[in-house]
Amino acid sequence: MALDSDGQTINHSPGVRSVITAKGPGFVVSAEDDSGSRLEIIATATSAPETSLNLILDEDRYFAVPASRLVTRLAPQSDVDQGASPSALIQVYRSPPGVLIQEQTVEGDADIIVGDVTLHLISTPFVQVDVFTAPGNWAVGLGIVLLIAGAIGAVVRSRTCDRIVDPISGGGPESNNEEQ
Repeated sequence: MALDSDGQTINHSPGVRSVITAKGPGFVVSAEDDSGSRLEIIATATSAPETSLNLILDEDRYFAVPASRLVTRLAPQSDVDQGASPSALIQVYRSPPGVLIQEQTVEGDADIIVGDVTLHLISTPFVQVDVFTAPGNWAVGLGIVLLIAGAIGAVVRSRTCDRIVDPISGGGPESNNEEQ
């Protein structure tokens, strides 16, 4: 399965159906110190430290760089559906005391320098897709064909029943009505 370059159409295998349910901005985030060494970042207080995070901005996202005592908030500012490049409001706080030390809006890839730390943000817009298969489609199609054939057969039979001659009395349906 792949998203076309227009961002609106999904190519997929036969028998697979898909529907785009959400689109929006996203970023791969990493951090390094002034010597170029990668710093560990965490998404939550209980998550394991990583050297990069993949963040989908369907809502505000936070991450921390514990070695430098920085907490960063990423908030979506535009939507890929509107045709604009994905952008986000970036707010960097010193923790503790939770003081805002830098704020800017970024569009696309960006490097944000905060003291001796450089935050690297690589734009990766996301697309959420619901995928399903319908293995019984052939049975539904066959059922529709049989329904149409049955309806045609019923109409033809009802018209030909009026013309059938009764072999015992020698007449059609009209002669049976006369005897009663």
